[in-house]
Amino acid sequence: MADPLIPAEQNAAVEAALQQAQVNYRVFRYPGVDHGFFCDRRDSYNAEAAKSAWAEVKTLFAQLQ
Repeated sequence: MADPLIPAEQNAAVEAALQQAQVNYRVFRYPGVDHGFFCDRRDSYNAEAAKSAWAEVKTLFAQLQ
């Protein structure tokens, strides 16, 4: 993911902590997609990635009901 606001090392540290804590999680990456891709009012908006991410959010919420 092209995200200068969240360095790859921080992503790796979060994933390592989740694994160490044995948390059930999933990570979704959208290669070549910029930070803020979900907001259609930003230049970084990416319709394809946003559609995919929204489907994953709805799946997560459905599982929590």
